[in-house]
Amino acid sequence: MNKKQQDADDPDNEVIVVTKESAAKSQLETAISLWFDYGDPVSIHALTVAANECLHAIGKPMGKPSAVQDWIKLQPKKVQKEMTAAQNFFKHGHRDRDQAFRYQPMHGEVLISDSVMTYQDLFGEVTPLMRAFALRFVVTNAGAFLRVFLNEGIDEEEVEKLAKLSRPEFLTEVRHLFTEAER
Repeated sequence: MNKKQQDADDPDNEVIVVTKESAAKSQLETAISLWFDYGDPVSIHALTVAANECLHAIGKPMGKPSAVQDWIKLQPKKVQKEMTAAQNFFKHGHRDRDQAFRYQPMHGEVLISDSVMTYQDLFGEVTPLMRAFALRFVVTNAGAFLRVFLNEGIDEEEVEKLAKLSRPEFLTEVRHLFTEAER
């Protein structure tokens, strides 16, 4: 075996093909998995922003942009800067080296929610993990959306029970709802 063949057969030299869609999906699913496990909020945010920007880039020419990205672009420059301050602080190591940043993890959760909705709009479906996040986000943060889930066969008492579970317990409890829907 010559050196070139040996290198090609080495699994450490594997090359994968990544599309913007596959990158966005894997980044978003990794962010959601971390979120359900109470993972690092900075990593969750960074992965979610990357996924959201990919989804926005795919959707914008199709008339299906990220609602958050479009909303930010409509705001005055000062608000735009505030809305992107976390991602810029986390991403650009050369800026603000001696500073600290006050971050609200809910910002990342809103971006995940927007990314899930954008993904659904673009590709017509979401993964079971994305569905689980969307349900948890709605159950714990948006009482106005409760009626949607009540119409899907989940009663109010069940919603209250789900809202009290920890994130990992919630995922374990509802995962079957979405994996059965895939079949």
